[in-house]
Amino acid sequence: MYITKTTFPIFSWQLAPTAAEGRRGTIDWHEEDGMGKDHPNKPEAQAMETADDEGIDAQKLLFLACIQGKLESAKFVVERLGANIEATIDEMGNTPLIFVSLEGKADFVRYFLLRGANISQTNGLGFSALHSSAVGGHSEVCELLLEAGADVNQRKPDGTTPLMEASLRKHLNVAKCLVEKGGADMEFASSSGHTALTYAAFSGQLDFVRYLLAYGALINGTDIADASPLHYAVFGRHLDVCAALVEAGIDVKQLAGKSGITALHAAYLVNDLNIVKFLVEKAGVDLEIRDASGRTALMGAAFEGQADIVKYLVMKKARIDWKDENGDTAIDYAEKRGHTEIVKILRAETPHNEL
Repeated sequence: MYITKTTFPIFSWQLAPTAAEGRRGTIDWHEEDGMGKDHPNKPEAQAMETADDEGIDAQKLLFLACIQGKLESAKFVVERLGANIEATIDEMGNTPLIFVSLEGKADFVRYFLLRGANISQTNGLGFSALHSSAVGGHSEVCELLLEAGADVNQRKPDGTTPLMEASLRKHLNVAKCLVEKGGADMEFASSSGHTALTYAAFSGQLDFVRYLLAYGALINGTDIADASPLHYAVFGRHLDVCAALVEAGIDVKQLAGKSGITALHAAYLVNDLNIVKFLVEKAGVDLEIRDASGRTALMGAAFEGQADIVKYLVMKKARIDWKDENGDTAIDYAEKRGHTEIVKILRAETPHNEL
């Protein structure tokens, strides 16, 4: 699982302002026409002039007002021109409330809530206003929405909650708001079985991980592949997070995936010698722990060509003569892959290994 910002299509909403670029100027104050910033009727003059000259309907005017942060213009468009605050305003299916929540425009959020905006409405991708505030990292907006009755555990079609969105985007401030003010359930999981702790572990958010653990996050929860937060911390190559999870009592022997790999197996897969050392020396992981096919970490490192890890495991007295379920040893793996340096290392090993 490699989580990137671009994986989540909600970010494509940012194309909308670009599409409207040609109309951005239509809501600006028209100084040359006497509509300066001190004109007593600036929202009315602005909106009416734009509607008349450009032929833009009230909904588009509302969208532009939201983009540019012109609250008084938005109020006029809603209250005098009849713009519908529940209608979608862009190609993503965002309502005004969802849009301004993503933008973090708290004054707009207050206004739309006072006007009775549907707080549970979602866009075309299933993002509610609360999801959007979490994505944007806006704790003030998050609190406003919670106070107005937003469902803190509302799920998108893929099962993600606002807390998971905050975790994905590294917004600890929003997570604290969701947990402490909204009582967010940390054990809710996405359709893939990922929790907020999983995402925080994978992305290396040590403070986030510690916070979730302090508030009772289930440390040994696994996803649909039976991978634990420790597996994801290893895959992300975050030694400090691995240490925090081990200190908190995570199961270091958990097998994940069709291959049944442990955290130690995951460490050689990402070629991280420091994590291998930590798991062996600090976490007490058995050097000879096997995956579902009977492979040890030494066999796997030999197969992958990880010479430094092989040297370390040999130095720690890993068994070279052990065989997997097919009868292959670490030397067999290295020979099959053409890793001659590793073959030499293994064949030159100390007498306790009978080759």
